[in-house]
Amino acid sequence: MHALAGLLLVVLLPAGAFALLRIGLLLILLAGLRLILLLVLLVLRLAGLILLVLVLLVLVLLVLVLLVLVLLVLVLLVLVLLILILLILILLILVLLVLILLILLLLLLFLQLLQ
Repeated sequence: MHALAGLLLVVLLPAGAFALLRIGLLLILLAGLRLILLLVLLVLRLAGLILLVLVLLVLVLLVLVLLVLVLLVLVLLVLVLLILILLILILLILVLLVLILLILLLLLLFLQLLQ
């Protein structure tokens, strides 16, 4: 049936009108393909936006982790510096005690020599 209709179109329509009909059918087909292509591009654009948001979230999380690590390192450095200062103070106190003991020993020796 469709072949008969196609044959009637070829016989009854002049060549120019048949070409115009073919061009019209091609334009309709291209419009449908264009719509499908636009839908595919829209989906790809949305997927790209979602991927971009995910990448940005990962980058923000990495920056936050790096900031936490830097803060931990700074806290550890401050603790080490405080411990070093305390050790230096303890050493200074010990040196002062030794000096005082030496002075006392020298005084005792001097007093024994005077006797």
